[in-house]
Amino acid sequence: MTKKLLFIFAVSFAFSAKAQNIPNAGFESWTAGFGYDDPNSWGTYNVLNIISYPISVTKSTERHGGAFSAKVETMSTIDISTGQETPFPGIMFIGSVNFPQSFVRATPFTAKPDSLVGWVKCTSINGNNSGIILQLTKWDATSMSQDTIGFGGYITTSSSSTFYRFSVPIEYSSENTPDSLSVIVISSLGAGQIGSAIWVDDLSLIYNTSSIGELNGTSFDVYPNPVNDELSISSKTVDKMEVYSATGILIDHIVIDSGLIYNYDTKKLANGLYLVKNSKGELKRFIVQH
Repeated sequence: MTKKLLFIFAVSFAFSAKAQNIPNAGFESWTAGFGYDDPNSWGTYNVLNIISYPISVTKSTERHGGAFSAKVETMSTIDISTGQETPFPGIMFIGSVNFPQSFVRATPFTAKPDSLVGWVKCTSINGNNSGIILQLTKWDATSMSQDTIGFGGYITTSSSSTFYRFSVPIEYSSENTPDSLSVIVISSLGAGQIGSAIWVDDLSLIYNTSSIGELNGTSFDVYPNPVNDELSISSKTVDKMEVYSATGILIDHIVIDSGLIYNYDTKKLANGLYLVKNSKGELKRFIVQH
C-alpha cells in the first residue's frame, strides 16, 4: 500500500533545527492545517487527508510533561487497487524522507551526543513494532552522498498505559563530525496492525563525554559497513531477524541458524540506509553503497 501511495502523492519535508537540540521536543507547539494539527518543526503525512488518507499524527493531552504529546497511530485505509481495508502506519519526522528507501536530506546539526532519551507510551496490537530512529550524517562531496556518522534506535512491541522513560545509545561509525540530523517516529515497522500507536514526549539528547567510539551493546553484528554485494550478519544465538528500510518498510525475514553467520545478498537493494532487527528488538544499521 505504501508504494502505491507514492504514485498518488509525492511529498518531501525539510525543517531547520535549533543548533544541537531536537526542535519542539516536548510537542507543545502545533500549527493548524485543514482539519488537523501538525507539530511545529516536524513533518507528517497528515496533508494526505485531502485525498482521503487518515490523519495519523495528532496532538494528545495524554502526556508526560507540559500540555501535549504527539500520538502517532497506524490507521485504517482502503487499498484503491483491491478495495480492502489495509493499515496506514503513522510517521512523524525531522529531516526529509524519500520513500521507500532512506532519508535523503536532514536538518543542520554538528554535535555528537551520547544518547537519545525521552518518554513514550504505546499500544501494541498483535506484537506490532513501533519506535524512534535517529541518524547523524555528513555530506561526502566525493561520493555525492550523506555518510552515516551516528545511529540510534528504540523499537518496542510492548503496550503501556502510562508514560515511561527510554534511553538508547547513539552508535558512532566515524570520528568525523556530523553536519545533519534526522529523527523519525513510526507507529509500525512493516505492514503494521491497525490501532497500534506510540505517544512521544520530552525528547532530549544527552552529552556525557567529548569523544564516543563504536558501541557494541547488541547480541549481533553486521559487516562490512558500508556494504556492496553481501552483508554478513553474525549472532551469538540462533535467531529470527528482519530487514527494514530506514522508513520502516519490511524488506526481508532472516533466520540465523546454528552456524550463527548469515550472508545476506544486498545487490537487490538500492543505495541507502537499512536496519536489521533481531527478536529482542535490538537494532543494527547498515549502508548499501554500490
